[in-house]
Amino acid sequence: MCEPVLITEAAFARRAIGVVDAVTADAAARPGRRGPDIDALRKALGYGWSVVIVAAPSIGRPRFERWLDSRDPTIRWIVRENLRKARLSRLDGAWVEASLARVGS
Repeated sequence: MCEPVLITEAAFARRAIGVVDAVTADAAARPGRRGPDIDALRKALGYGWSVVIVAAPSIGRPRFERWLDSRDPTIRWIVRENLRKARLSRLDGAWVEASLARVGS
């Protein structure tokens, strides 16, 4: 779902943002989670947010920004991983730098 070549239509991008945001919320609601399933989910979210943000920045960035202040270590890792993606720097380098400063790299 979070592959750049698949998210070319605005409607699909909006739905993908909703799914990624909902899955992130679900992960945040489960403190202390461990295991291969959460590791796979964490890696997928560590990649997927940047893809959906680039596909629909006006929707994706505000949704993603809600996670910048999370204290949950898993969510913080997901946020930092996405902010390190070149696709986001190409989209808006100043926003990425400001977000990294807020999160702490």
